[in-house]
Amino acid sequence: MKPVPIPTALPLFYVGPDWDQGPMPTVFYFALSAKESLQVDPFCQPALHLSSYPVRVLSVDLPFHGEGFSSQEGMFQWAHAWEEHPTFLTEFFTQLASSVQMIEPWVQQERVATAGLSRGAFIASHLAAAFPAISTLLAFAPLTRLEVIKELVDTSISLLEQVSLSSLEGVLATKTLRVYIGNRDTRVGTDVCFQWVRSLTEVAYANRERSPKIEMFMKPSIGYLGHGTSPDTFLEGALWLIKQLHL
Repeated sequence: MKPVPIPTALPLFYVGPDWDQGPMPTVFYFALSAKESLQVDPFCQPALHLSSYPVRVLSVDLPFHGEGFSSQEGMFQWAHAWEEHPTFLTEFFTQLASSVQMIEPWVQQERVATAGLSRGAFIASHLAAAFPAISTLLAFAPLTRLEVIKELVDTSISLLEQVSLSSLEGVLATKTLRVYIGNRDTRVGTDVCFQWVRSLTEVAYANRERSPKIEMFMKPSIGYLGHGTSPDTFLEGALWLIKQLHL
């Protein structure tokens, strides 16, 4: 893992071809912290598979993740932050978008995607919605509705709705999207995930897309609360993403 060698609003890190090789196919992948996303198993498995190809995989620390923070406490920190600083997440999205804009000369604009795991998929969805050039989104066990997370159940619904993925449906429905979810994921909700995918499909269909490029794969649940993702699923998703990037 290497730091991006230019100043950006948020510190960006990457694996893959050296920066001095110029514009490359690019995937922005988020799980927890940048280090966990790019280097720590099992979270890093998508990045590990992708970096076997001529593609850069970039990441950042999600809010309240990284050095000095516990990933297990991250969502509790989000809940507390909404009480103290209600715009913290929208400010993060602004900084992330600014960071991506700063590195655009090093990104092959026709070959760029976002991917994410759980809360990272939530972040990846927002980034994909912010940039028309990002045509592809890959989501593993995505967090799609914040209010289903136990740490956030007491947070004001009006605050959560400000950053809801439902507000992005008109944009995300134009993307090529693949989702993986466990058949009994009680952390982010299997049914909730399906409802999101179904809603995106209906929006795309209403916009005269008769065969929307939106798909969902339900796998046997594993791990805590059925929220785990298997190595085979990570590999399957990564290979699909490689195909979308024409590599």
